[in-house]
Amino acid sequence: MAKSTSIEDRLAEVATLSTAPDTPEARKQLRKHLASKTSPIVAKTAQIIAHLESHDLLPDLVAAFHRFMTDPVKTDRGCAAKIAVVKALLAADSDDEELFRLGVRHTQL
Repeated sequence: MAKSTSIEDRLAEVATLSTAPDTPEARKQLRKHLASKTSPIVAKTAQIIAHLESHDLLPDLVAAFHRFMTDPVKTDRGCAAKIAVVKALLAADSDDEELFRLGVRHTQL
């Protein structure tokens, strides 16, 4: 049985993508990590995406936000993923009013 990759290893893998995020392979990997169920992985990935000029990953960011709004206390305890995704959307000049309205109304203790 193959050993699963630890969160630390996956975070290190995401960090390496920040050196050249505009390559097709890097975009593929960013998309993969953005689809993760692990909040810190998505948060780090969204931080990298926030610095990109291209906006082809916007649908993936929106999907990640909605995924972490489902049972948010369990899926994104400290809101790291949701906050990073929203910052990436703002950096890309997203105008998804419904998403921002949902985020502004969200309270998580």
